[in-house]
Amino acid sequence: MEKLNKKLWKQKGIWLLSLAVFFYLTYNTANYFTIWRAKTEIIPHIMFQWENKIPLIPWTIIPYWTENLFYGLAILLTVNSKQLKTLGKRLFATQIICVLGFLLFPLQQINVISRPEVQGFFGWWFDSLMKFDHPYNQAPSLHIALLVVLWTFYTERFSKKWHWLISIWSILIGASVLTTWQHHFIDIPAGMLAGALAIWIFPNHIQSPLYVPKLSKNWKWFGVYFTLSVILAMIAIVNKHAWLWLLYPASSLLIVACNYGFFGKKGFPKQKNGNYALSQWILFLPYILIAKINAKLWTRKNNPYDKVLPNLFLGSIPNAKNARQFKSLVDCCAEIPFNGHKAMNYYPNYLLDMTPLSLDECEHAANTINKAIRNGDTLVFCALGYSRSAASLVAYLVVYRNYSVNQAIKQLKKARKDIVLNKEQIKIIRRLTWKYPY
Repeated sequence: MEKLNKKLWKQKGIWLLSLAVFFYLTYNTANYFTIWRAKTEIIPHIMFQWENKIPLIPWTIIPYWTENLFYGLAILLTVNSKQLKTLGKRLFATQIICVLGFLLFPLQQINVISRPEVQGFFGWWFDSLMKFDHPYNQAPSLHIALLVVLWTFYTERFSKKWHWLISIWSILIGASVLTTWQHHFIDIPAGMLAGALAIWIFPNHIQSPLYVPKLSKNWKWFGVYFTLSVILAMIAIVNKHAWLWLLYPASSLLIVACNYGFFGKKGFPKQKNGNYALSQWILFLPYILIAKINAKLWTRKNNPYDKVLPNLFLGSIPNAKNARQFKSLVDCCAEIPFNGHKAMNYYPNYLLDMTPLSLDECEHAANTINKAIRNGDTLVFCALGYSRSAASLVAYLVVYRNYSVNQAIKQLKKARKDIVLNKEQIKIIRRLTWKYPY
C-alpha cells in the first residue's frame, strides 16, 4: 500500500509539472503571437453595451486568483491513477481547445486600457496578474473553461454536503472575470462550452466517444445537423451582436452531427442512471430542448404507453407519474436525459435515433428486456415510442417468445399502430432467427 501511495504521488507530481509547463508555453505563445499580430492589424473585440455598467470590484481579484489553488489541489486530491488521468486529460484538452480559439479568433479586452489603478493589498494582486497577462487570450475564456472542469471534479470528489460551498466559491470565481475586467461577457459562455467539451471527450464513468469505432451511424442525419449548425453559425457571424448567441446551438448541433457521422450513440453522454452530468447539460441543452419539443409534437395525440403483452408495454419517455406504474423501465433513448426512475428498476439500452439497430444491438435489447421483465410490468420506451423501442421489442419477441418477425411486428402494431420499422431494420432482425430459430 505504501509503495502504491508513493507511485500515485509521483504520478501527481509529473502531472502537475507537465500541466504547468504546458500551460505557460501554450498560453504565452498565444499571447505573444497576438501581440505580434496587433502591430500590423487591428485585433477586434466583442463587447455588449450593457457591459459598460459592470463595476470594477477590487476584492474579487482574490477569488479570481484562487482558481490556481483549485487547480493544484484538484491534482493532489485525486484518489487513484484513473481519476488522476481523467482529470489531467481534461485539463490538457481544455488548454488545447482554448489556445486554438485564441490563435484562430483573436480578441482583446478593451476595458483593461481604461482600468483605474488599484492600490493596496488588492492592487498587489492586480499588478502581479498584469506582469504575466495581456489583454488578449479572450474567447473561449480559459479561466471559465478550467472552472467548469474543476467544479465538476470537486462535486464528484466530495459529498453533497460540501457542494453548496464549492458552488458558491465557483460562482465567485466565474463572476470575477467580469468584475476584475479581465474578460468580456461573450468569453464566458464560450469558456463554458470549451470546458464541457473537454469533459465530453474524457468522461468519467463511460467510454470516450473518440474510442468507439464500430457503432451504428447515420450519414443522412449527420448532413441534416451539420447543415443546421453551419446555417446558425453563418447567421451569427454575419449579424454579430446578440446574434452571436446562435453560436451556442450551432456548437451543440455540430457535436450531434458528429455523433451521427462518427461517434454513434456513445457521443451522447447519458449516464447509467439515465441523466446527464451538469457539464454535459451545458453542451447539449439546445439540442435536448429541440428533441423534447419534437417528441411532444409527435406524441401529443398518443397514449403515453400501450400494452403489447400482459406485462410488457411500449411507449414514449414517461413522466415521473407514469413511470411509477411499472416495476421496470427499459430506456432506448440515447439523447434525451431521463430522471424519473429513482424508485424503479432501470435498464439502459441506449440507441441512436433514426438509425437501424445492428444485429448486436438487437440481441442486447432482447437480453435487456428479458432481464427487466422478471421484475413485473415493464415499459420499453424511446423518445416517441415508434422505432427504437419497437425494434427492441420485436427482437425480444423473436428471441425469447418464439415469434416470427412478422408475428412480432403484427403484435406490436395491434398495440401501437404508429410504429415505424423500415426494410433495413426488418432485414437485420430477420438475421436473429438464424441464431435463435423458433
